[in-house]
Amino acid sequence: MPTPSIPHDGLKGLLENWRNDLIAGFSVALVALPLGLGIAAAAEAPIMSGVLSAILGGLLTTLLRHSKIAVNGPGNAMIVMIATALSTLGDFRLVLAAIACSGALMLLMGIFRFGTLAEALPHGVIQGLLTAIGIIIMVKQIYITLGTQPRSDHIIEMIKELPLAFSRTNPFVAMISFISLLILILHPRIKNKFIHFMPAPLWVIMCSIPMVQGFNFLNGHTITLFNHSYHVGHEFLMQLPTDMNQSIMFPDFSAIGSPAFWGIVMTLTLVNTIETLVSITAIDKLDPFRRKTNTNQDLMAVGATTVLGGSIGALPISTVIMRSSVNVNHGAKTRWSNFYQGLILLACVLFLVPVMRRIPLAALASLLVFSGFKLTAPKIYKDAYKRGPEQLFIVVFTLVSTLYAGLLMGVVLGMMAKLLMHMLLARMPVQVFLRSLIKPSIQKFQETHQRYLVKMAGIANFVTLLPLKSELDLLPEKSTVDIDFSDTTLVDLTVMEYLEAFAEKYIENGGSCNILGLDLHQSSSDHPHAMRIHLARHKVYSLTRRQRELSALATAQGWRFEPQVFWGTTRTLRNFHFFDSRPIEYRNNILRGDYPALDMHWEIFDVTFQEGALIGVETYRTTVQIIHIKKKLPTFTLEREEVLDRMMSLAGYEESGFKVFTDFSRKFVLKGLDESTIRNFFTPKMIAFFESEDIYHLESNGEALFIFKYLRLASPHNIEEMVNYSQRLLIKLQAFTRSLKL
Repeated sequence: MPTPSIPHDGLKGLLENWRNDLIAGFSVALVALPLGLGIAAAAEAPIMSGVLSAILGGLLTTLLRHSKIAVNGPGNAMIVMIATALSTLGDFRLVLAAIACSGALMLLMGIFRFGTLAEALPHGVIQGLLTAIGIIIMVKQIYITLGTQPRSDHIIEMIKELPLAFSRTNPFVAMISFISLLILILHPRIKNKFIHFMPAPLWVIMCSIPMVQGFNFLNGHTITLFNHSYHVGHEFLMQLPTDMNQSIMFPDFSAIGSPAFWGIVMTLTLVNTIETLVSITAIDKLDPFRRKTNTNQDLMAVGATTVLGGSIGALPISTVIMRSSVNVNHGAKTRWSNFYQGLILLACVLFLVPVMRRIPLAALASLLVFSGFKLTAPKIYKDAYKRGPEQLFIVVFTLVSTLYAGLLMGVVLGMMAKLLMHMLLARMPVQVFLRSLIKPSIQKFQETHQRYLVKMAGIANFVTLLPLKSELDLLPEKSTVDIDFSDTTLVDLTVMEYLEAFAEKYIENGGSCNILGLDLHQSSSDHPHAMRIHLARHKVYSLTRRQRELSALATAQGWRFEPQVFWGTTRTLRNFHFFDSRPIEYRNNILRGDYPALDMHWEIFDVTFQEGALIGVETYRTTVQIIHIKKKLPTFTLEREEVLDRMMSLAGYEESGFKVFTDFSRKFVLKGLDESTIRNFFTPKMIAFFESEDIYHLESNGEALFIFKYLRLASPHNIEEMVNYSQRLLIKLQAFTRSLKL
């Protein structure tokens, strides 16, 4: 598929893409408003400080940063940080001073190019920190969803107290919370574009406000149930200042000389930097145009905006993943979608305060309980185990350390545990291990004019990654690079992740990259990023029930079957519009066959991919078919017509340059890059063929066809149907276009 041209930046990009960016910005604002209010309320900060942070993140950070599709505002981690800062310093104005100082440190980190640390952050430690934050958020907000208060402010004691909290539940508050959580759970599972036109948080607010009014209407403000009187009054609603100018507050630097103040500053800086850098890395994978963000520039932008935010009463500004995923999924093309978000939030603050005062705290708490659960869901631990049992150990160790010792100490203890584990697994004396970290052995040789060898020995982990990265960054483009790990004792997951990203980028830029020596290492997992130790290994591969069924199908049909897992993206899949912003994890269960009469080769396989990232991620497994075409076809996508497709096209909605043709058929929606070619290709006879067949998602990138029917795994019978459908389709294409060989 011809890659759509990258949207222009600056004012030209604003003029060219304002429709797409305005729709995306509006959608993000609908999510950001309740989340901003909820984050501030959960952190026990002034209620407007979260929305003010989101407004600044949209109006100011947009102009300073490099990222094109990220969204900036208050992050979920700030709930824990601001609550801790308030309990330590005692006054929000002192906390604002700490926020301003934290922003200044982030600005300096960007200036001195510390943004590259994002690639060296240990995956397990960061995941453990995020899961701990998720548990803290979830536990604290559960009390609000039940309409009660904890007796202790320490997270461990609050967990122990939860059974007692359920016995003191306000049933009417719990009803609002239950329905809100039900909406959040069911929203992504309902395949209806009208439902998805409004994000789940907005549905929560729209449903919860009438519920409060209905409960109050039953019997004033006090309701008797089971011989107990329950109050559904104003204390359960948003408490906004009567004069919005009161939301502007100025910092108090009187505590700047105390160690406690600087402890808060350092922890704020660490957590905000980690959240921002990890989010930037994840968001870049969602960008349909595959733009790479300058992390140092974004770190400076977030830091500068946080300085201003701390100076006027806002929470710290971060790069946030869930709202960024919403931004991508609603067609954002440039940074101006984030700017529109800020404008729309500002308009809400100016004109919708009476409505905001009717929002129940239980609904906002439900949003945060759901977000906290996403950060610590069972899938997180399952994915960690897939990367190796040692990764799961680091995640759990960091999680427990954080809950008992705090965020900063949790990260420090997690890194120390990881290094200790590496030393034990590498079976090195302490002195030798430390020497290999401080002075890693990395050698670079130019073997020929355009061939280089980079050889590493000793320990390759998150500590030695930056020196390795420095050497690889100096390699000229469009050369052949061999990276040899034959003499390494241990290669960490962090290094493996970086190597895959480096090799992919280097090959895309016209070079060739070979990773050598890893076949001499043993790993505890089949995951391509699993840690490797220099030992031999042997493994017996056994087929699952589904694989045995597919193997039998292949034998009966004369096809070839390969059950093994192939991790990462392939150039063929990445060239289809469907995977522009859906990162691929792996392919497996590959069936290969031919249409001999048509002289064409096809593949059918199971592919696992994601929508969103981190907290907003949804994982899908589906069975798809790829047919390799020998001559050019138009570039198009044909899929089932949904309720809002025509409405979106009338609003100027386009995806990655694709135009939506609404007069094709009421059964399908057709998208393409070149209208005249599309209309010449889809003749009345061709349209009649599609209307007489089952509906498949069909996409052409000009050189191959991509087909699937369900967003789930196909049964052997479904696969036979897909192969037969494809054959009938190719015969029609041959007859109508004369571009395919007999």
